[in-house]
Amino acid sequence: MSVRRPYMYSDLTWPEIRDAIERQPVVILPVGTVEQHGHHLPLDTDNFLIGSVTEEVGRRAPDDALVMPVVPYGFNWHHIDFPGTIGIDVANLINYLGDITRSLAYHGFERILLVSGHGSNTALLDLVARKTVIETGALCASFMYLNIVRGEVNEIVESPISHACEWETSLYLHFDRDRVQMDSAVRDYNIPESQFFRRAVNSPVAMMEWWSSFSDTGVVGDASLATLEKGSDIFDVTIDRFVELVREFRRREKRPRRDHHRPPFFGPEDEGAQR
Repeated sequence: MSVRRPYMYSDLTWPEIRDAIERQPVVILPVGTVEQHGHHLPLDTDNFLIGSVTEEVGRRAPDDALVMPVVPYGFNWHHIDFPGTIGIDVANLINYLGDITRSLAYHGFERILLVSGHGSNTALLDLVARKTVIETGALCASFMYLNIVRGEVNEIVESPISHACEWETSLYLHFDRDRVQMDSAVRDYNIPESQFFRRAVNSPVAMMEWWSSFSDTGVVGDASLATLEKGSDIFDVTIDRFVELVREFRRREKRPRRDHHRPPFFGPEDEGAQR
């Protein structure tokens, strides 16, 4: 028998959603992707991890969060040389996500949090969040869930954080070790770096080349160092910080905009009318 989850958007009836609007929780929209993650992780890695993390956030903070189903596809055409990857056009994805946030705002939700489970979705989610604020008046923010704990995770792992790496593999082990093929986990890190071009998120210049041009396995990092214990530590710090963010966002004041333009002037007739 399944357990009812009042913090999961799709588990509720429409009258229950109407009641939830009155308490104004933060609506969390996780966005993942279906793509290759090396020889050792399934294609569902981004969806599974972001879905598991956001559901736990809802469970820990049911009064503050309402978690939507994972949007399972994203922008990842640079991975398309690896069989199984499913890519979505940028404009299609932005419009699709915008339809979701506009629907939420129409119902009356005032705080929407877009959470990227895939690095290349992050910039697109930022655009969607900005458009949502402008078009609906709701507060809408976005982030990549790793970024709020990157410092802490760097202290847990022994190798650089990237893709299908020690970080992602360890976190997957925490949730479901039986689906990780650790005997196929490898170290693969062959990206040329320089003063201006680095794999790190703080690279002065951003460029995404075809993934197959620098990785034979699909991995960038050292997945062989992953352990369940590291994954559990990563899980703990991630959930704690995520819950902290949600509660802060829910308390954040929604301040009115101020239009500093003078009254519109459309021509001589309007000028005379104003006088």
